[in-house]
Amino acid sequence: MKYLLIASALFLAPIVSFAEGDVARDCQIFVDKLEASYGSHGSCTVKAYVKIIRQALDGDIKEVGIRGVSAYGRNDSNRDIDQPLYKMADDYYVYSLMVSSDFGGGTVKGAFYVKTDKGTVYWANLNNEPGANFSFDIELYRQVRGLRSYEYAASADTRNPEFAKYNARRCY
Repeated sequence: MKYLLIASALFLAPIVSFAEGDVARDCQIFVDKLEASYGSHGSCTVKAYVKIIRQALDGDIKEVGIRGVSAYGRNDSNRDIDQPLYKMADDYYVYSLMVSSDFGGGTVKGAFYVKTDKGTVYWANLNNEPGANFSFDIELYRQVRGLRSYEYAASADTRNPEFAKYNARRCY
């Protein structure tokens, strides 16, 4: 698996560049659902639920995560991230990010991946295009919350056309 992590300005260039064939073309990994919730001190959290089709992989799951760049706080300093996802079940993982609060906010741009015990890495990208990154920020929070703004938490199925770019292959 060849990849190049580009530490560049958060909004100017793709963060992750991929070798040919690394994007999950057969629904091995995809974003199934998005959720936005709020809590104390004005905290706004976005969650992405990532589904893995185990039988479509070339081996057992070794690692599931997100790779990209994050910016937090007043100085908006960028830092590279390679963060594992929380395992909910053998084939279901969640990524959670507080995008805003009384104490500041943050943005993460990146792509999800699953690595097998054979060393193969499958990537889930925005619109399923190599180098196109998901963006987790207050705008995504507002977009998801707009569906059910009166509840504590709102969720969006990626089958909803408004969120289709998070699951461009229409995997389920």
